[in-house]
Amino acid sequence: MALLHDGLLGWAGEGCAGTAGVFEIDPAAVDAITAVMSDGELAAAIRAVTDGRVHRVILSEPGLYAVRHLAAFEQEHASEQLGEELDAQTTLLRVLQTIGERIGAHERAWLNSLKVIGLRLASNANHSVAAAYLPELRRADGARILAPRLFGAGKGGLTDLMNKFGTAETIDTIRAVLARAMIDGMAPGAITTWSYFRPALEEQQRLEEMTAAGLRPGDVFGAHRRRGSSTNDYSDR
Repeated sequence: MALLHDGLLGWAGEGCAGTAGVFEIDPAAVDAITAVMSDGELAAAIRAVTDGRVHRVILSEPGLYAVRHLAAFEQEHASEQLGEELDAQTTLLRVLQTIGERIGAHERAWLNSLKVIGLRLASNANHSVAAAYLPELRRADGARILAPRLFGAGKGGLTDLMNKFGTAETIDTIRAVLARAMIDGMAPGAITTWSYFRPALEEQQRLEEMTAAGLRPGDVFGAHRRRGSSTNDYSDR
């Protein structure tokens, strides 16, 4: 029920950037977090951080499982993406803190669904991943073509690209584009938004899809084959 209910975890996966891993959590990780607080203790903690503004389904057994599952997702994401090892207690407290910041701190907010919490956890984790790659991109940008703001207030756009195209694919493509830009003599500070790299990423994605489909870069839905066939027919006539 926790995995299927839309108010618990049923929203995760396709269409929600950064949340596909919610369904790939090791049950043992959830068990470890379960040992931190009993159902009664966790329900009381959720009531406390939401000031009682919480839907009863979230305080049910499947709901409490879903909260622990999100904590395991946060723990695994921190370990795999950031190399940050969190113990079960710290991770669960981090989720409760997120609930408090998103619901408890706003008088009219209610925790009717865990979707808002799951998306906040995924967003925080993905922003942290993007921030972790900024030093590498700064080193790759030897000609200082990237505007300084991209490493500060503008870094959210990098997260968006990573969510859409994948972390490794995004970083590799940006490095390649920066290398070409330096050769072409692009002016320092000329790139003012991470969206500048979107066309290159879309082109790379298109090429990968064509390769997977058995097409060559010059193919457009097999147009070259149709043109060849048409030419042969005309010659025969």
